[in-house]
Amino acid sequence: MTNRRKNLVTLDHLTEAIESTYSNNYLAPLFKNTTKCRDLVTQVETKLSSG
Repeated sequence: MTNRRKNLVTLDHLTEAIESTYSNNYLAPLFKNTTKCRDLVTQVETKLSSG
């Protein structure tokens, strides 16, 4: 898989995690919140490792 493809897959997983978990949040404050950022990273890493 190329780097570009990996980046797109990661971005897709991140978008899905934001929409499913933090759909009611504005993006700027969301990314300033380290707890929520860590949660998003965990969700994306889990999806990447599972398939």
